[in-house]
Amino acid sequence: EYVNPKLEIRRALADVPDSRVGMFTKGELANKEKLFEIPRSCLITNVNEDGWDDDDDEDDDDEDDSSSSMKCRTVQNLITEMKLADISEYAPYVNYLKSLPRSHLASSWSEDGKALLRRILGDFTEEPL
Repeated sequence: EYVNPKLEIRRALADVPDSRVGMFTKGELANKEKLFEIPRSCLITNVNEDGWDDDDDEDDDDEDDSSSSMKCRTVQNLITEMKLADISEYAPYVNYLKSLPRSHLASSWSEDGKALLRRILGDFTEEPL
């Protein structure tokens, strides 16, 4: 685990108790300087409860949803964790996500907002938002 000491998590406006919480720099960052490292065990991924990466399984054909995004194991695992809510291993994160308005989801952003996110992500994604 690593968090760059030049980073801080705080409210955007210190004197406004309900302002958004975000990550801010306390100093200048070098190009490609590591910001943080998140252990794999803290991530909701496409690995199922048996420890297998089964995104390619054909057993998901009984899904009612024809949307390919709903057949993604990561999405399915996130939905499962969100349903578990307070008893989820990821409770703080999923409960935070559930508290956000839908407008915070990239898929609901304007085309300009999506284009900006794609530009920021660069080569990391070719998937539709």
